[in-house]
Amino acid sequence: QFKPTDRFSDFALFVAYFPQLQAGPIERGRQLIPQLERPRNITIDQTTRGLYLIVLGFFKKVAIADGVSPVVDQIFGSSGRVSWIDVVVATALFAVQIYCDFSGYTDIARGLSKMLGINLIVNFNQPYFATNPQDFWRRWHISLSTWLRDYLYVPLGGNHGGVAFVCRNLMITMLLGGLWHGAAWNFVLWGFYQGAALCIYRVWWEYAGKRGAASDAEAGPAGRRIFRQILAQAVFLVVVCYGWLLFRAHSFTQIIDYTTLLVTDFGNLDFGARGPRLSAVVGMALLFAVELVQFWKADPCFYRQLPIPVRGFLIAAMIAITMMGMSNEPAQFIYFQF
Repeated sequence: QFKPTDRFSDFALFVAYFPQLQAGPIERGRQLIPQLERPRNITIDQTTRGLYLIVLGFFKKVAIADGVSPVVDQIFGSSGRVSWIDVVVATALFAVQIYCDFSGYTDIARGLSKMLGINLIVNFNQPYFATNPQDFWRRWHISLSTWLRDYLYVPLGGNHGGVAFVCRNLMITMLLGGLWHGAAWNFVLWGFYQGAALCIYRVWWEYAGKRGAASDAEAGPAGRRIFRQILAQAVFLVVVCYGWLLFRAHSFTQIIDYTTLLVTDFGNLDFGARGPRLSAVVGMALLFAVELVQFWKADPCFYRQLPIPVRGFLIAAMIAITMMGMSNEPAQFIYFQF
């Protein structure tokens, strides 16, 4: 589908392009090679946008991801008894950690690239605002999910066929996506869980979702639609977080134990772990505010429309909180191990 490049240096640069070499975004040749073949124009506008992404990426990684990492490691690495609230907090914080760790890396890679006159794919589009599994995989690790779609799901038959055939394709794709992360039971279960969620949503959409979407589009108070969206986002976030428990657990036994604990020890608020670092607490509040405004405005570059003093305060706050997080124990990027 893509005409081969006739310059070995361009091909070699595509293969060894350093900002995204370790953990993505997974760039296709047809998207990146044309940018390497033509002259790059480096502008002030592109440089400032790149610098903002780099600041945002380090803020996510150093201040937040590394700030919650000790709590997650303590609870998931515990050999003693943990409580319901321990598991809930550790799972929720791991959801924050893996998002800030991986999207932070992507932001840095995209920022460096913009400063070199190259645009990498947007790899994360506010995944925790998703309302269903299909929406989530259109927002999370977009370069991998589209790769799985194009090279596994579509060749298996994709959407062409009955509901059972489509569900089979979804399950195979997600099981292989889980195994891609490693040959361990937790990754297999995570892939199965994601596949099951996609299949359940597909069946629901086929028999009820289409009619519901049509009726919602016809009429209804705006407040009611907003409430239903927020409720759907909150419920689905719980579904996503349990998936992260499967992903983070270090053994099949721990998955069983922690899942049982969530049911049998429900409501136990005896929190025995230490709290996240101050940089993470302050950073999570600021990041939530930034992402909420971005989602509301549907514009990833909304900060460019802010008054200069407000924009300056936002960037200065990110830098200050990142410097606060420099005392956190550094942790390797999670996706470097895959």
